[in-house]
Amino acid sequence: MPMTFSVASINAGTLTTALTLSLVWVCLQVATASPQATDPLPTEEVAVAKQVEISDEPRAIDPATLMEPRLAAPTTVGFDKVSMKELYRWLQEEQKLSVSVDAAAMKDKGILSSEFVTDKLDNEPLYLILDRLKSLGIGWYEEGGDLFLTTTDAANQKMITVSYNLGELLDAGFEGDRVVEAISSATGSTLIEQGDEDGAVVLLGDVVFVRQIQQVQREVRGLLAGLKKTGGQTLTMAPPQHALLREKLVQKISITLEEVPLSEAIAEIARVSGADIRPNFAELKTAGVRDRSPISIEMTDQKLSLVLQAALSNFKLTWLVQDGVIWIVQSSTAESATRTAIYDVRDLCRDEAESDALKYALMEQAGGSWQENGDEVGSLMFARPGILVVRHTEQMLGNVLQLLENYRTALRESKPRKKLGLDPKEVVTYYYRLPTEMAKDLQQHVTEMVRTETWKSENTPDAPGTIRILKSTSDLIDTHGRSAASSSEAAGQSGGHVLVVDNSVLIIRQMREVHEEIDRLLNKLTTGERPVDPNAMGSGGGGFGGGFFDVR
Repeated sequence: MPMTFSVASINAGTLTTALTLSLVWVCLQVATASPQATDPLPTEEVAVAKQVEISDEPRAIDPATLMEPRLAAPTTVGFDKVSMKELYRWLQEEQKLSVSVDAAAMKDKGILSSEFVTDKLDNEPLYLILDRLKSLGIGWYEEGGDLFLTTTDAANQKMITVSYNLGELLDAGFEGDRVVEAISSATGSTLIEQGDEDGAVVLLGDVVFVRQIQQVQREVRGLLAGLKKTGGQTLTMAPPQHALLREKLVQKISITLEEVPLSEAIAEIARVSGADIRPNFAELKTAGVRDRSPISIEMTDQKLSLVLQAALSNFKLTWLVQDGVIWIVQSSTAESATRTAIYDVRDLCRDEAESDALKYALMEQAGGSWQENGDEVGSLMFARPGILVVRHTEQMLGNVLQLLENYRTALRESKPRKKLGLDPKEVVTYYYRLPTEMAKDLQQHVTEMVRTETWKSENTPDAPGTIRILKSTSDLIDTHGRSAASSSEAAGQSGGHVLVVDNSVLIIRQMREVHEEIDRLLNKLTTGERPVDPNAMGSGGGGFGGGFFDVR
């Protein structure tokens, strides 16, 4: 991008971001303010505001759509304290799967084939019962059409490389580097640059190559599926069972328990609520909690989530929706369990500056820890302006959604504002330093390409725009395209091959709004512009505040 100097000392970009950030903060705070009388909006602003409609769907990407059909097949079965050996036989004989068991690795971890399993599926995907084996320290992966059962540690070391074609996303206006950033920050990826020796994400043309374990590969597929079709909030890896369990968690129940052992108390709460709630015994063991530890509570007409909180608080335990059930786990486990959600916010931000302002406002107002602040938990980035990707705990994802809805409410209840800051009609002089040949071409053609009626000429003698060109100092460039402080330095670095680039300065006097158009033209001339399908996602209008606020 060419360097641009203005005779005015105010940095308009900084002013825009600062005011936008302040506006977001205020709007997030006044979500419940009473409605104010509004003046009629200009027809153009009303049209822009109505162009972007945020869909409620999809609310989730079902993992069953992202894996091998045999593992996603609806299955009904009930196991009551059957041995692992019987479970292996059931997978082979009843489900017709080719199963290989790494008995040696399991034995080293103390996992025996005589270990008991109690589980059930009610017309649910088969993979759920495999995922729940994590509570016993058992992991799984596919290879060559076979199902391999081993320890979770061994499964988490089984890397594979998968290629994903991003053509559809690129045609919709996404940039490959931004999609790669989303994959790296919004899945369970471990990368070489993060200290992992195996994981990698590499972009070549329209194809991204991802080397990760199979669980992360499913997360990548879920993320890409969510980016192709977005809703107000789309969870990227959430089976339908999770939505039903969240409904159960807000339903009210009444229960009385008097010195009831923990495992029996959990079973009784599950019976009364009708929710599938299970203790993760490995987690209880790590926390030093015995399944016979007594629980006494008396709750009347209270949400299931509050009942669980009251029953578990003395043990530093909590609940976690995962694998199609509600697990009872350590509080630390739930606090580090991150999920990914995609938010369509094209009605709130239309460009990079507005997206950045919204990003930092959300991070500040939502609280919690974020990688950008040096913490290990939580990432928030824009895969493109208006498409927000967040990875954090389920509670924090809900907080982000609520803040966005509060902001939308505040905007609807606020009246249009006059423009703040600099007057776009003010005539100022900017100095554009460019290579001489480029400067000459622009001097000749810019008056034809940008707002012709605003340039002084015989037909428009009162127009403000004028353009002059003056020679500037030259630059020395070596064979690597780097500037050199002197010819001797450049010669030393490039074997004596130095290119002298003649520069000139275009002195343009114009209205501020015309300078903005000139700047965009220079951007296109230096970086090009990828054609975007006008019918693709995100091509609609919008803007920060959907046209209800005009912010600089």
